[in-house]
Amino acid sequence: MFGRMMRTWPRLVAGMGLLALFLGLCWATGIADQPIPPEDLNSTRGRVIFAVSMLIVIFGLVALPTWGLAAIAPGMLGLVDLFLLTLLCGIPATLALGALGAPGWTYCLMLGAIYLVLHQVFYGRWLEGVFTRDTRTRRDVFDVAEPCQVVWGRLAPLRENQDTFYWPRAQFGDAPEGSGADFALHAPRRRGLKDADELIWIEALEPSRAVTIRSEPLPGAFGVKERRALRLSEVGAHTRVEIETTFLDVSIFHRFRLWLNNDATEFAVSLKNRALGRKDRTTHGRQVLPS
Repeated sequence: MFGRMMRTWPRLVAGMGLLALFLGLCWATGIADQPIPPEDLNSTRGRVIFAVSMLIVIFGLVALPTWGLAAIAPGMLGLVDLFLLTLLCGIPATLALGALGAPGWTYCLMLGAIYLVLHQVFYGRWLEGVFTRDTRTRRDVFDVAEPCQVVWGRLAPLRENQDTFYWPRAQFGDAPEGSGADFALHAPRRRGLKDADELIWIEALEPSRAVTIRSEPLPGAFGVKERRALRLSEVGAHTRVEIETTFLDVSIFHRFRLWLNNDATEFAVSLKNRALGRKDRTTHGRQVLPS
């Protein structure tokens, strides 16, 4: 759990930036008054005290909900950035409503509408085709005190590993005719989540040593297009595992979300836990059915 909390650093950094920008714009536009009189900021000492104080306050306001949700409800972490983005995007509307003399209840409606729009932009399909490109390839390496063959059976998503694959009750079936895929993978998820149903293309294979696959979710299924490479090598009595992850054809908004969620790292840490036989408390591991 502590590791999952520490891996929320992208959301923590982004949240602190968004909150600082929101407060700065509120003070600059007169929506809210500065907590320190302007004359107190004329000296270097006053500016330093103000900057340090605000850094501590902003860190606390963002870190507490972020780490709290990461510990008990990681699936709701998106509320943090959506809430902050709603406040930030609400500033122009707040100024406009204030100039029009609109009643107070209209502010609540305005913020609710902005939240719903942002949810569809970042988590829905409204702008999924905007500025699409592949993400930068993320590489993770770790060692496992198991033979290559054992680790290969647990981690390589191949038909011959169905009985040993780390995801319980995963099914490797035939791909739909005409898809060109090598096989289809069905991975049931728990906690009422939508199952992962993907088409898999094997792009490179060295049995028991290395495999590169490209996956694409079936229409309506959970997931995004990905390319993953798994490479194993013997290092003394251990097996060195190298994982490379690239998300394919994702929009600028989805790339931001993947970065916030630290998805590639969460997946790599999950595989490491599975390979070592440890309890998997990552966000990825929480989706996997119990053994």
